[in-house]
Amino acid sequence: MLMSLEEQGAYLRMLCMCWMDGSVPRRHLRGLLQKSEEEVTEMLAGPLGECFEENDEGNLVNARLE
Repeated sequence: MLMSLEEQGAYLRMLCMCWMDGSVPRRHLRGLLQKSEEEVTEMLAGPLGECFEENDEGNLVNARLE
């Protein structure tokens, strides 16, 4: 509930990718979220970034989905 509608959409897209592929590679975030590198960094600095953690390969995963 702390996320904007835009962040909620990004969260759902990232969860879907995690479900299908197991994680979200950072290199795919710009395309997945349709944002610039700066915008992605800004989004991950907020509540959205708190929902994901980096795994050993440097990809983002969601612990609740795991």
